[in-house]
Parts: sequence; C-alpha cells; structure tokens
Amino acid sequence: MTVIIISTWSNKEIIAKLDANTNTVIIEKSIPYLKVLLRQRMLDLNLPIKISIDGHNIFEIKVEPNVKTMARTLLDRGDSNYIFDVAILIEKIGNQWKISQSE
Repeated sequence: MTVIIISTWSNKEIIAKLDANTNTVIIEKSIPYLKVLLRQRMLDLNLPIKISIDGHNIFEIKVEPNVKTMARTLLDRGDSNYIFDVAILIEKIGNQWKISQSE
C-alpha cells in the first residue's frame, strides 16, 4: 500500500509517500527540515524504517514507540485518531542528510 502526502508549508511543497510493502518513507520533494510522524498502522515499527530522499539517499533507522511523542501528538491535535507512536527528524546540514528519532 502506498500513501501519498502532499503538503505546503511556508509556501514550499513537500511530497512524500509511505510504502508499507518495503517499510519505506519516500520523500520526493522536501524542505531542509522535516518531522515525519508515524504509527504502527502506517508502517511496521518493529522493523527498521527505510527513508529515501530525492530518489537516491537511502537510510535505515530503528525506532521505538515513545510515550512523549504519543502524548504530544494527542495534545497537539486533540483527537485520538491522530496519536503517533514515533517522530523521525530529517534534517539537511550542508549537503548531508541527518536522520534521528525525536521525542
């Protein structure tokens, strides 16, 4: 299953896909800083998450569900349908991408 997310933030377009078959976040168009929120129903959080940026950078990150992330996303949205288990920070520093799990 592929989910396509198209968003504009500060007049900049972000295009990303989730591919549950390969457990991958595919970022086709980005800004230098993104926070990707995921929950178990979107990808298998028990396996490493693959991240593809601009079609050629492949990263893998092992994530753990985080109670702080779950609480924060519930408070931010006020809707239990939008509780996310993990937040992955994707940041471009110079010409390099840095991937990490956030609280």
